[in-house]
Amino acid sequence: MLDNIVMSRLYRPGSVAYVSKSGGMSNELNNIICRNSNGVYEGVAIGGDRYPGSRFIDHLLRYQDDPKAKILLLLGEVGGTDEYDVIKEVKSGRINKPVIAWCVGTCAGCFATEIQFGHAGAQARGKMETAAAKNAAMKEAGIIVPDSFDKLPETVKNMYTKMVQEGEIIEEPEAETPTVPMDYTWAKKLGLVRKPANFISSISDDRGEELKYCGITISDVFANEMGVGGVLGLLWFRRKLPVACAKF
Repeated sequence: MLDNIVMSRLYRPGSVAYVSKSGGMSNELNNIICRNSNGVYEGVAIGGDRYPGSRFIDHLLRYQDDPKAKILLLLGEVGGTDEYDVIKEVKSGRINKPVIAWCVGTCAGCFATEIQFGHAGAQARGKMETAAAKNAAMKEAGIIVPDSFDKLPETVKNMYTKMVQEGEIIEEPEAETPTVPMDYTWAKKLGLVRKPANFISSISDDRGEELKYCGITISDVFANEMGVGGVLGLLWFRRKLPVACAKF
């Protein structure tokens, strides 16, 4: 339903721009960000394939160059090395906005063998691709990495509060919440509406104010004295017959 969109205040831009591997986790990020800041400026889920169409760095560089994106957030996962490209740009100074990041999948270290998670790319091929290693590397590079995913909301809130106090983010009055009509499919399931019945007729047309036979109104049928033959021509042959044929 559209309730999540309204609840997460996605109807107006905030100050936090995020990029995530998981599309499903984007919904949770929207929730976390709206509860701990002025909301989402832009959010992108690149997907969990081993070779996605775009990478973390592509979007983070866009956010870096966009003055309206004040806080950058990255939600990665076990597998792949895209986070190291972000680390490189942070160390070089190309990305100098606050970056909050976390790689999910730290529980993989609890298993004796490598685990393939739900996404095609969610498997570590070596120590560098583990979530724990990437979190440690990002933290060492100066990226803000919480101790766990549970601490992510608090981390976002602390950074947002700090930037508001320093004047880097100026809070604006909250816009009026728009009224979103209920989705028809959902309303139908709840029994609030019903789909009107559909009738298909190849004999007559009942859709207008006046009945029609083959596009000719009943009043014209009588006005032109078409008779029974003329009416049968309209109904059976679906055409206006010549007068001689209609009178036959």
